[in-house]
Amino acid sequence: MIFLYVVQITVEILCPYSRMDVTPSIDFTPINCRLGAFYTKSWDSRNEDGSKKIFVSTVILLFNFEFFIGGRSNYHEYQPISSAHMRRSDLALTSAPAPKGRKQTYDTFKTAKEEEWPIPLMRNGEVIEKPAKQSLFTQRYTNEAISFIKKNKENPFFVYLAHNMPHVPLFASEKFKGKSKGGIFGDVIEELDWSVGEIVKTLKEQGLSDSTLVVFTSDNGPWTMFKEFGGTAAPLRGEKSTTWEGGPRVPCIFYWPGRIKPSVSSEFMVNIDMYRTIASVTGSKVRPGEAADSLDMSEVLFHNQKSPRKNYLFIHKIPLSYRSGDYKIHFGTRERSRNPDTGQGEPPVMLDKPLLFNVKKDIGEKNDIASENPEILQRLSKEFHAAVKDITGQDYGK
Repeated sequence: MIFLYVVQITVEILCPYSRMDVTPSIDFTPINCRLGAFYTKSWDSRNEDGSKKIFVSTVILLFNFEFFIGGRSNYHEYQPISSAHMRRSDLALTSAPAPKGRKQTYDTFKTAKEEEWPIPLMRNGEVIEKPAKQSLFTQRYTNEAISFIKKNKENPFFVYLAHNMPHVPLFASEKFKGKSKGGIFGDVIEELDWSVGEIVKTLKEQGLSDSTLVVFTSDNGPWTMFKEFGGTAAPLRGEKSTTWEGGPRVPCIFYWPGRIKPSVSSEFMVNIDMYRTIASVTGSKVRPGEAADSLDMSEVLFHNQKSPRKNYLFIHKIPLSYRSGDYKIHFGTRERSRNPDTGQGEPPVMLDKPLLFNVKKDIGEKNDIASENPEILQRLSKEFHAAVKDITGQDYGK
């Protein structure tokens, strides 16, 4: 299995009419299943006892794969993902502290030179280069992943490739710099598309296409407040770190020739559902009480069936929104996570009256229908409070 995890990708990947960048490899045309109602949360799934299961490490442990993890890390002091149960590790991890004396602001992203960012490149927890040349990250991660695939083609493997780009700061290699119609953001998107193409080509050359599931998705929507460095979630409202659709609703593409039929699905899925879905696909058993909030979506992928997921609670620091079926209720909102010029965080605004949207008919969340739908509003309010109690163990607002 190959998991291509691209941070802060824009919904434009699924909306070609609105984008300026060109992504033929990511499109996997025409052999893929695209999910248009796919949501993201932190990569963990709750157990029945309330503890969390970290997606990456548990996939490796549960399915007993050879594995490669490459890409961006946000762990304090650059600690790599680790587990006592992991058998081997080929890590190339980085993070992005700001240049000395500066903050992560729009001006910094616009004016700071590549060599000013004190970012390390690491392998198995050891720094191998600092400052690392960020414009080569996409190429280096891709080459590492390809090398791993070739070495392990005779064994079951799991590749988790979390590219730095298009997370700020943005840098593209000379081959792609200035080549797209979408500025630097478009440049890095098209280089990521090249990366996907190279990996898929490797699978074909190694005779692995028919036995390898490839998933392309993201951790959240774009950071639009950083303008040309952030992308756009249009036609969705909101951006990264908001619970408007533009925050957690992200592209998700499943590619598996011969197993997954070409389709565009609007079925409801959340990234935590990957856990039970992959278990089903590989014939593995999820242990009793584990991943209680993960649902098996294999019937959606392979047989175009209806999604078993009917609802989801959106939390950013605190519970803010809730989706049930086609409807979504907001008890708190915000337009951005912080001031792009100062770096000062901006908390959500709690609403006197909740907002209600039909996100199937109104994907941009433009028309509040709460006043004309009191029964639906009451039902979702009740479900929201029950979900908060179930997940946090506390009543909402306590």
